[in-house]
Amino acid sequence: MSYILDFSPKRIWLGLLIPGKKMMRLLGQDGRELLYVYKSEKHVAIITVAKAIHEIPTHGTEFGPRTADLKKPLEPYMLYGAILTDVHDFLKLRFRALGFTLKDLSDIGVPIESLQAGNLPETNQTFSNEEILNQALQFVIASLDDLSTNPSRNSEQIDEQLLLLRGLLVDAYRLFYPTSTQFLNSFFGAAYADQTQKSFRPRRSRRRKLR
Repeated sequence: MSYILDFSPKRIWLGLLIPGKKMMRLLGQDGRELLYVYKSEKHVAIITVAKAIHEIPTHGTEFGPRTADLKKPLEPYMLYGAILTDVHDFLKLRFRALGFTLKDLSDIGVPIESLQAGNLPETNQTFSNEEILNQALQFVIASLDDLSTNPSRNSEQIDEQLLLLRGLLVDAYRLFYPTSTQFLNSFFGAAYADQTQKSFRPRRSRRRKLR
């Protein structure tokens, strides 16, 4: 199986089960904007997902757990389950990803340790910008799946991981638009400040009480 993603724009019919609807509701947008994100160039999807991940710690609990977890006792990893799954499925469909796990990516040589530390591989003779973007997106997709299904993480760890994933997506966006700092600051608002400020903590919503 190839792990190379398909970055080309996609034409998608707005059916009932199309991934990304929850993501767009989180951003205060609707189905027309979702179709635009699917059919636009790759950078539109990247920055849209980064913005959604930015909002999840504040509003993600409004969407509840995944359908598969609705009848289970509520645990921290379930709090953002539905929205994490929707964003994950959107990325899989938009970029035609096969759904590799973190272990799968490590086994085929993706620099997981660097990505887990929040760092993109350096552009050099080995990795082009396209290859680095491919690795970053594969890591984000696998991590979103892990966050929504792995019971070993507590709420603080989940929020920290979301911050890291947002940072990777923004850095990947900057590979293609290196002068976009002003746009990114305005897009994410005052709380975003500078991507180098790793101490950023999103404002929290009131969490559902765990059983």
